This record gives sequence, structure tokens and C-alpha cells, in this order.
Amino acid sequence: MKTLTWKTYAVAIMGLITLLWMIFSTNLIAQWQNQAHGVDIIEGETLEWERGGLSFIDVSVAEQNNPLFDTVKLKGYVYNISHCSDEDATRSLLLSSKDRSYRIQLTEGWSWAYGLFAEIDLERKKNAGFGDDFCPLGLKDGLYKLILQVEEYGEPVTRAETGYVIDKRNGHAALSYRPSEPATFADEPAGWCNGGFNVVKLDEEGTLTLTGWAIIDEVDAYDTDIYIGVSCGGEEMRVYSTIKENITYIADYFENPLYYGAGFKAKLPDVTPKDLKLYIFTIYKGVLHRCSYHFEPEWSLDNMVAVYDLP
Repeated sequence: MKTLTWKTYAVAIMGLITLLWMIFSTNLIAQWQNQAHGVDIIEGETLEWERGGLSFIDVSVAEQNNPLFDTVKLKGYVYNISHCSDEDATRSLLLSSKDRSYRIQLTEGWSWAYGLFAEIDLERKKNAGFGDDFCPLGLKDGLYKLILQVEEYGEPVTRAETGYVIDKRNGHAALSYRPSEPATFADEPAGWCNGGFNVVKLDEEGTLTLTGWAIIDEVDAYDTDIYIGVSCGGEEMRVYSTIKENITYIADYFENPLYYGAGFKAKLPDVTPKDLKLYIFTIYKGVLHRCSYHFEPEWSLDNMVAVYDLP
């Protein structure tokens, strides 16, 4: 039998030390990884925010592409409508939890998005795109919402939720799209709203993905919260929150800028297509409003039809 030499033992010991160092030095590893990607993650306090300007976002890629370092890849655009030019505007990704936040200044690039908003834009901005990788291992444990922010002359003016979250715990950071949260209403509906769905998709795991819109007549849509009710399989209706989204087509259709904030997106769990019914609710200044009709699929989920509830 061949005797192990001191060199073999030394290599084994060094390997063990390296492994232990990697396990217990995630902050340093995260710094190195982010420096390699040209990213600086700055820790701050909890976010305090009053509504500023108007921005439109699209996250075309949100994925983890390196399981060893939990590296997150993001691509898309965040486009702000204002007098501010490309040279005077910057864009950031905020990672926000209940007790702290982190900020990553995004690398800006050319985006075709400026063509979408030509009719309402005060200063066309071609550098609204971004594409960045970052390592979240250095974050303190917690659940972080991913928020896109625009700064003008160094001051934040718009923020919009992407819908994605990072769950950092026990040295691991997992990226996912946040399911909508259950909600309850304290009061019965006291008013009416209008709304509709654009995307209705149900995956094999029973998660229903929705996008759509909802408005109250002559009310600024930024000031409303939108909720979705769902019933299926003969069950009672369950209600879920949504993530607000800025859109153009409803405001353009009604020729009313109050409706740019009318969009929403949601992911509802435990849904089956049997006897599926969807309801839209809004809350404005504490008052609950209900869409005057609900939606049911006609033959398939690709064909949602409105069923009127009013006499």
C-alpha cells in the first residue's frame, strides 16, 4: 500500500481550509463577485417614499445563472417621463426589506422603449435599458422586494415594483416572482369600477398569472389599490393583492392621463380551470369598489368573457 506523503496531507488540509473559508466568508466572496461585474451594493435604511414622477418598466430577464454564488441576472428597461434628459437621469435597483434596503446603480444602455412613449414623453430617452448581474450573498437575511428607481439630478423621482423578491436565509439567496398575498375586506363594496384582463395563464402547478387594468371613473389610478377575487371548483371566493403597473393603452383609449397607473399584475396560487371565476376590486380612500361584472373562460383560458352581475 502506498504511504501518503506530507505533501498529500498538506494539500488536503489546504483544501479543507479553503472550503471552510468559502462557507464562512460569503460577504467577501459577494464583494469579489460584484466587483467582477462592476456592481456596488450600498446598504441603506428602510425606504420612505412619496409618489413622484411617472415611469414604465419591463423586466425581460430575471434569473439566477450561477448556483454556486447565487448570481442574479436582470435585463430590461425603466423609462421615466419628464423634462430630464439621459445625461441628467440615473437608474437603480433597490432591494427593500422591512428594516433595511440596498441600492445598486444600474448600468444604462440603449433601449427601443423610447419609441413606445413618444406621444407623452417630454424628453425622449434612449438610454433607459439596463442589463446587470449581481451576487446577493452579502445581504443580511430577509425577504427583499426588487424595485426599479429613477433618479434625476441625484434625487429619486420614480419607483416601481418588479414583482420579484430575493429570499436570503442561511447563506443562500433565492430569486423568485412573489405570489400575490391573501387579502380580506372589512366592508362591503360601496362603489363600482371598470376593469379587464390581458393575460390569463395557468401552469401545471396551479399558479394563475394575470395582467390587466382597473379604473374608477375620473379617479387618479395611482391612488387606488387593485385586488383580484378568484373562485374555482365550487369553492368560495378568495381575494389577493396585486402589483400596480403603469400602462398606456387605457389612458390613450379614454384620452385621460389619470389612467396611466391603471395596470396590475398578479400570481394566484391553487387555481383550477373548473368553474373558474375572476373578480376585480379596487380600494380608493378606504372605500371598496367592485367591477360591475366578473370573468369566466369560454372554452379555454385564452378566451375570458365578461359576465354581468348588475341587473
